[in-house]
Amino acid sequence: MSRRSSSLLTTAAQVMGYKSVKAVLGREERFALLVAALCHDLDHDGMTNAFHTKTLDLDCEVRTQFAVGATSTLSTHSIVFLITD
Repeated sequence: MSRRSSSLLTTAAQVMGYKSVKAVLGREERFALLVAALCHDLDHDGMTNAFHTKTLDLDCEVRTQFAVGATSTLSTHSIVFLITD
């Protein structure tokens, strides 16, 4: 898990501890938010979308093409990595 993923997961968990959030989100929705926070930066290598686009990182390019209309190479990579690897 990257440092950023860990930070995002920690922040999501802290926000879900607020009474106002608990009043609005059910147990399943809070669980889904934690899973989304955990998966958001899955397999990121610390480089930016611009870096992967400029260097034509083939793995990311192929994964991005998998999602029609994808604009974020790394976000698409995380989704495809989650469901295929």
